[in-house]
Amino acid sequence: MFRQVDYVTNKVITTNDIGLLINLDLVLQKLVDLVQFLNVPLIGMMRARCNLERVNLSFITSVFLASVAVLFISLEMPKVFARDRQIFKVKLGFMGTGLQKGSYETNRNVETPHINSQKTQYLDTISASHERANATFYTLCRNEELYQMLETVQNYEDRFNSKFKYDWVFLNDYPFTDEFKRVISNAVSGEAKFGQVPASHWRFPDHIDQQKVYELMDKMDSENTTGDYLGLPIPYAKSISYRHMCRYQSGFFYKHELLQGYKYFWRVEPDVRLYCDIDYDVFKSMEQNGKRYGFAISMMEFEKTIESLFKEVKNYLHMNGVSQLLNGTDNLSDFVYDELSDDYTLCHFWSNFEIGDLDFFRGREYNELFNYLDSKGGFYYERWGDAPIHSIAVSLFMQWDDIKWFSDIGYRHPPYLSCPLSEEVRLEKKCSCDPSQDFTMDAYSCTRFYQDIVKDKQKSQGGNF
Repeated sequence: MFRQVDYVTNKVITTNDIGLLINLDLVLQKLVDLVQFLNVPLIGMMRARCNLERVNLSFITSVFLASVAVLFISLEMPKVFARDRQIFKVKLGFMGTGLQKGSYETNRNVETPHINSQKTQYLDTISASHERANATFYTLCRNEELYQMLETVQNYEDRFNSKFKYDWVFLNDYPFTDEFKRVISNAVSGEAKFGQVPASHWRFPDHIDQQKVYELMDKMDSENTTGDYLGLPIPYAKSISYRHMCRYQSGFFYKHELLQGYKYFWRVEPDVRLYCDIDYDVFKSMEQNGKRYGFAISMMEFEKTIESLFKEVKNYLHMNGVSQLLNGTDNLSDFVYDELSDDYTLCHFWSNFEIGDLDFFRGREYNELFNYLDSKGGFYYERWGDAPIHSIAVSLFMQWDDIKWFSDIGYRHPPYLSCPLSEEVRLEKKCSCDPSQDFTMDAYSCTRFYQDIVKDKQKSQGGNF
């Protein structure tokens, strides 16, 4: 069953006729090859037989008739296929007319997509026969990151998406250039959609004291010499745009209209890389196994950037009478809450790679928590990141077995790498990563901690890991 998205209604259109269309060119080429293969040998055989058996009229007659048949195929079949191709193009006319340019131009946050008509009309048999999940890749990036993004897109296509042809939504706080849209659209095997972040989602909220923000940023930067637990300076200590980005990724990305028609998203950033072939549909696997959030790398957060975050989370839970979530048995609260210190463990899922259920982020629980935290100003006064916000919400509000660690996906976001430790897995999936550089067993990784929690829950409750 062929699936095509109408961008105006955001509905999936299907047709059974595409299966034949996909194979027209292939069948035609095979017939032409057959003509070339048969014609010359038949003529040669006829000449040889005539020289050896000059009076074998029946053989000459049969060869003559076969040659006529071959000639008919070579001359007439291209016409038949050309006619049939036109018929199918008419039947599939929606593929070229489903876009209404005006509907994009009336909304400044959605840009007219660049469509590769060949990729739209002639999908390969694998993707046409595969029933995909309702999902998309999602990237927030800038025009100046075009060629970093292009390398990443090509890598994801080579390792995964060329087999499944999922869409890709690109957002930017400025309009994308025509060059960006043209180059990226050419690399994406699904449909590339480009949009702009609403200005109201990328600015200081009215309740923020901007003078205080700049004073606290200067203070953080002046103290940013000894670093934090990693012995590294705090990145983006004086960046306003980074703070806007963290707030947007925490509470607004899932509200953008280009994402409204989708159930799942896979977040991808410029300059990241997959190191292993992914031969199964990751989105479909999430759907079929009841998973709502997936990660590749987890780690501890810079404590100086979130000094009041968990205090505010606890205040929110207490105000709403749900403090018991901190000691839940069905959730993953142990991953983020340390009962002995009554504080945050600092562990979070690194959100530059996350595969998630958009309905969770659209839901009441998540949005009420975000709105409360947003009102406290920590995104600007302290530089709260979106990864701790996502991780705390996922760990408290989801069931523990809703969460999946993708241990079989080699992934790198500089400077950290997740690489399968099993040689058997690396060989099977044609991984090109160095397992000695894997971050999973690093002292500052939280993935072993996550594994221990899940194993304990499996023993007491059963479940999938």
